[in-house]
Amino acid sequence: LLSEDDIFAISEKLPDISEKWENLGRELGIDEITLDRILQISKSRPTWTTYLLLSEWRTSSSPDRSPIFRVLHDALQRQGIQLAADLVDHYFKKESCKLLSEDDIFAISEKLPDISEKWENLGRELGLDEITLDRIMQISKSRPTWTTYLLLSEWRTSSSPDRSPTFRVLHDALQRQGIQLAADLVDHYFKKESFPGMS
Repeated sequence: LLSEDDIFAISEKLPDISEKWENLGRELGIDEITLDRILQISKSRPTWTTYLLLSEWRTSSSPDRSPIFRVLHDALQRQGIQLAADLVDHYFKKESCKLLSEDDIFAISEKLPDISEKWENLGRELGLDEITLDRIMQISKSRPTWTTYLLLSEWRTSSSPDRSPTFRVLHDALQRQGIQLAADLVDHYFKKESFPGMS
């Protein structure tokens, strides 16, 4: 879901959509009374129009029209505002460089297929040293199902600035190790987190 910070950042970057904002609002499911209220406010503050529209959409969306990147992107495209759609797409891709949280690590490690034969090489690919890999191996002897979680958690907490623990870094490392199914699952998880409801 888009946060208020996302809405603010996107509305600041969008080109002037003054001629199309009402139709975009309708496309996003905003009723006429709300559109009229936004129009009244924006008469005195015209630069606020896009922000007010997107903020209203974010806070009043129904479950079938969740405030997610894909819904906004597609609505902009359908309204013929391609430059704005491209900017939303660019913003979303930049978000894929955000750091993974501990919750993300836990969820991803639960969903990944068994990578028991390749976990050490994946750890090296992610920049973990041999001492850390040995420690993970010692712990996982008594708890083998924890191996992937321990590996990813250690990577997340010990990453250097040039190897930040992002979705993209993990995805690419899995691909380079030939663990394509796991890479696809990471990609799917990221899209689900950013685009809830997408399969």
